[in-house]
Amino acid sequence: MINKKIKTDSIAIIFSVIYLFLMNFIFMPCGIKEDGTFMNCHYAYRMILVCIVSILILSIIKFFIKNKYVGIGIIISTIIILIISIIIPNNIIPLCMIKTMRCHSIMVPANNIFAIIFIILSVVEIYIYKKP
Repeated sequence: MINKKIKTDSIAIIFSVIYLFLMNFIFMPCGIKEDGTFMNCHYAYRMILVCIVSILILSIIKFFIKNKYVGIGIIISTIIILIISIIIPNNIIPLCMIKTMRCHSIMVPANNIFAIIFIILSVVEIYIYKKP
């Protein structure tokens, strides 16, 4: 059980770091406007980054937790944060009006794909944690 727990916790931390790196440097939204202000998609992007950083922090905390029920609780909270990160763009914070802009064509699909993969990994991790 301990080896499986360490492996799944390590995978969660590594995937969180990859998710944060890709969303921060490759799948960014539209850039700054000429007048120095940002479009709405920038704020949705920042909220997604907050969700990813909180998932990374929870994954690191889970790495040091010995109690499996606390670990399952952390995994469930991670799933909730991932669902929130999917809901943020277009539902909580509106994005740009033009559907071909970078926020619609790159940021949102990349975030949704990574979040869904992470949710699947988290569900598998709950299954591994629940095994006696």
